[in-house]
Formats: sequence, C-alpha cells, structure tokens
Amino acid sequence: MGKPTFTVVDSHIELPLPLYESHIVGLVNLPDGEVLSVYAGLSKEHVEKLQAHARDMEDVELQNNTSDYRRFVENSYEDWYKKERTPFALIGASGQLAALIWFGPEKMPIESDTDSWDTVAFRSYAPYRGKGIMTPFGLFAISKYIELRPGRSIWLETGPSNEAAVHLYKKLGFTEHSYQGHADRLLMTFTEPV
Repeated sequence: MGKPTFTVVDSHIELPLPLYESHIVGLVNLPDGEVLSVYAGLSKEHVEKLQAHARDMEDVELQNNTSDYRRFVENSYEDWYKKERTPFALIGASGQLAALIWFGPEKMPIESDTDSWDTVAFRSYAPYRGKGIMTPFGLFAISKYIELRPGRSIWLETGPSNEAAVHLYKKLGFTEHSYQGHADRLLMTFTEPV
C-alpha cells in the first residue's frame, strides 16, 4: 500500500489568524482513496472536536502523553489561542479531526543565542492514528509555518519514553539536546535550513 500524498492549495493567509477563522491550505490523499483537508486555524466546530478528544479518557495515549485535558477542558481554547498559537488541522471527509499540529512563540527552556523560538505540538486521533499521516502532515505544516513566519526556530519537549513521538520528530528533522531542566523530558529542536 502507498503513502499519503499532499497537494498544496493556493491559499494566501497572514498570521495571526483571527480566533475561529480557518482556511484550507492543502489536501491529503490517503492510499485507501480518502481525501483529508488541511486547515490553517480552527473553526468553532473544529475546536469542539478538539475539546471532545481532550475529554476522551479512553484515549490513554493522549491522556498520558499530553496536557490537553488541562489545556482545552479545564482551561479555555480562547485563552490558549491568545498566546499567538497557529494550529494546523487535518480534517477527515466526514468532518472528523484526524490530526492537529500547532505552533506558537515560546522561549526555549535553555539558554540560546536567539529569542526567535516557537514551540510545536503534534496530535493524531483515532481512527487515523497509525495510518502514516503524521510524517507528511508534519513536514507540510512545518514548511507552511516557516513560510508564514520566516527566520523562526522551532523546539519541543516530549517524554523520552514516548518512542513513537521521538521517532516521528527525528524523521521531521528535529535533533535531541542534553537538557537538565526536567529529567523526565527530552528537548528537541528544528532550525530552518539556511
């Protein structure tokens, strides 16, 4: 079976997007023929789906590896969005939230010679988790974000035991760093190629 393929949709957007504004920026063709849409920004309907995933206690992987319950259920999406977050959503043909990647300005937790850092987070949801969409979606989202915010460097933290995530981040071009801040966290960075 083949791999998912991406088509860029010519959609000129400028950041920051207003709250609840979303634009199609790409299409994903899955090997089974399903076509997913890539949106920059989340509509109210997409936010409701995000909050439903964050509340899903049966999604043990999401609950154990993210702070999404606190972020989107205990606190408000609106407060999170005020931090200049830029979400990219992968939406299924029936309107379901398949995956989400977001970026936003945030100082890296170690000393750096630049203040031009943004953080990033990756989520995939059932039934799309494990279908091979995150590598091409991640490459697409990183490329689009760098196009929209040139000169920014990107960092993330993850649990070192979250092997699937670490493997994905390395495939996307992230590098591990020694980090003494938290013993249970792994710091990884991606810097725009010159």
